Amino acid sequence: MEKRNKEVEVTRFVNINKNEPTFTFYVSGQPRTLNAGEEKIYPVFVAELGAKHLIDLILQRDYNIKDTLRDSDLRKTLLAQILPDEAIRVEYKPLTQEEFAKKLEEELKKQGDTISSLSKKVDETKSEKDKEIENLKKQISDLEKGQKGKVAKK
Repeated sequence: MEKRNKEVEVTRFVNINKNEPTFTFYVSGQPRTLNAGEEKIYPVFVAELGAKHLIDLILQRDYNIKDTLRDSDLRKTLLAQILPDEAIRVEYKPLTQEEFAKKLEEELKKQGDTISSLSKKVDETKSEKDKEIENLKKQISDLEKGQKGKVAKK
């Protein structure tokens, strides 16, 4: 694999975000703003950082994908649209619209299953804690009754 200088080499960055008039990301505290559909040339490291943020935004807001940190075919397809020169360079073939829709459906189902599973565990834990709290309240009540009985005997 060829060694690249991502600070010097440049690539095209395309703002594929159609739901907002602009997209802004920051590099070293400096804003980089592109209008919807606009294309700019950036150093590779800047373009990769901006692409990561734009992909996260699109997956979370437009497709309701919660976990956007894992690498997936959805991420790669969006990346190929945002950084088309990089997709060509690594010979990545993006998913078709149908494939993208199918992968999205699979991801949303997996996400729903995970959320349901975690919610069930939270409910079980809450139920166990509620039982434990009731048991402790009963013990406290019993202890208080025992103390009142001792006071009354004196």
